[in-house]
Amino acid sequence: MSLIFDILEEARDRITPPPGHDGRDGVFDCTSEGSAVDAYEFVAALKKSVREGVDHEVDLLETRDSPRGPVHLIRFANWIQGLSAADREVLRELLHFTAEGSLFLVLTLLDNLVDLTAERVRFELWAIAENGGRGQINDPDGDMLCDIFNGLG
Repeated sequence: MSLIFDILEEARDRITPPPGHDGRDGVFDCTSEGSAVDAYEFVAALKKSVREGVDHEVDLLETRDSPRGPVHLIRFANWIQGLSAADREVLRELLHFTAEGSLFLVLTLLDNLVDLTAERVRFELWAIAENGGRGQINDPDGDMLCDIFNGLG
């Protein structure tokens, strides 16, 4: 299984669906074991993945000691390593905020709240499992992905 499915599995154990959501509406089978994932779990997994991605990159830059590699990475590493511990934490929080803001924008696009072009285009996000189960993550009759995002801690 891919990393995203591992994150989805972990998210399923932590998410408390909002009132009126039984965790089964809009559900599709996403693993060969037949376990179900819905829009809440999908958004939580994306948010977790974005946060972990930021942490991973910052950790790599904080510990980078090679003078070789892309110039921009060397420059970033030198700058980060020159920051105090408190400033590094502020930087990490700023990058989390920025990455999550970008994810929120993508979710508004998938919710069809924002147009990318002058021509109105409707997006549908479908997940199709190896076992043939399928479901629409951004179901027009379901909760908006950006609202789910805002409801997560």
